[in-house]
Amino acid sequence: MRAAPPTNQPDPTLRFARAVEVGLEDEEELAQALQSSDDPRHHLALLALRARASRLNDAASSRRCAALLPTTISAEPASAILLAELYRRLWPWLPTQTLPAWRGASEAPEVDLAWLRTEACTSPSSIAELPVLPADAAPDLARALEGLNLEDVDDPAALVSTLAARGEHGLQRLALELLRSAIDSAAIDPAAAHRIAVGLLGTTPDLVTGALELLAQPWSRALPLDAAQLGPSLAAGEEVAHAALGCAAARGIEGPLRAILEDPEAPPRLRQGSMRALGDVVGRPAVQALLGAALADPHLLARPCVDALTTLHRRAAFIADADVPALLDLYSKSSALRPEELVDLAYTSRSALFAALRDRPPPALAADRRVELALSVALAPQGATALPVREWLLDLCGVDNGTTDVERGSPETPDSPESAGHGDALEHADGSARTKITAHPK
Repeated sequence: MRAAPPTNQPDPTLRFARAVEVGLEDEEELAQALQSSDDPRHHLALLALRARASRLNDAASSRRCAALLPTTISAEPASAILLAELYRRLWPWLPTQTLPAWRGASEAPEVDLAWLRTEACTSPSSIAELPVLPADAAPDLARALEGLNLEDVDDPAALVSTLAARGEHGLQRLALELLRSAIDSAAIDPAAAHRIAVGLLGTTPDLVTGALELLAQPWSRALPLDAAQLGPSLAAGEEVAHAALGCAAARGIEGPLRAILEDPEAPPRLRQGSMRALGDVVGRPAVQALLGAALADPHLLARPCVDALTTLHRRAAFIADADVPALLDLYSKSSALRPEELVDLAYTSRSALFAALRDRPPPALAADRRVELALSVALAPQGATALPVREWLLDLCGVDNGTTDVERGSPETPDSPESAGHGDALEHADGSARTKITAHPK
């Protein structure tokens, strides 16, 4: 009996694979292969469904694609993980938003992690019910959500909020990272982000610092945060307290900054930071208070005070004539201040500065620093009417205005000890400065 001739029919699985490769698989055949996890074409069908999902561009085709999802999980780990990914991607279009019974469906740990990730992304409320693990444990949930793309999350705000509300430090740190990412990608609205960041203020120092940095950003400053909410952070460690000061300064909350500045028991660097930050917060009426605080501790606060006054100056909040004596007193008590910056600050009150320097210098102001400041006043822009600094300096040194000794840098030695001190100071002053002063006509 003759053998039957061989058929030319290809293997069904191979034929289906070729159709999937070019994107021409039959719809009915695809549905059959998806619904049976024992079908040898099952994994190929999942790959075909993923390819379709990546090309979706309208709601109708998205719903058709989601309706093809199988409701049972394959024992093959690769297929089970791929199905978890498809449920995350197509979740919004499912006719019934229910996940397959995945717990215990596979002995492979990577399968459980993939489905835990899908459950967290699609039903954040379910992870709130998971038992809280010890602080030193590495929860599976943190590993499952590592590297998460928020585009795969149905409700980013709900997921981040749920993670932040859990007690595990690892999950709260993950919540902060996801919150930053969500803000950058506009995946979460400002009100929800603000609420989550405020909730993190009661956690560990590293998380509190991160939350305060977010609350200082422009997107958050339109939402309320009062001094009482910053109080615990200001009383925490120095790093957290500095972040709280930065947040208060960015938001214009003056109370905490003043409290730190006026507290002699507060950490020194924190007091300096509060003084500088006040320059961005207070207005012209606070200048006297800033100078008063600096004069109470000039070694610590003179430099930060001038920094704050410089910030106010740039904000067009200039010092007044009445502030000049305190400013000059601060200069006399701190060698860290340069005469040029004092003259710049007092430009709008330069006549008052010169009058105080000439007629009412602070007792602590050394002769050489007095002359240096006078030189800076003379070299600064003079406005409509030049100040008579040159004449005063020459008179102070006992030199006749008509002589050229000063121009040659060799003034006669005055008789009085006080004048001698000023003459020595001028003699040792910068040569170019002397030349500029003496070159001016009377």
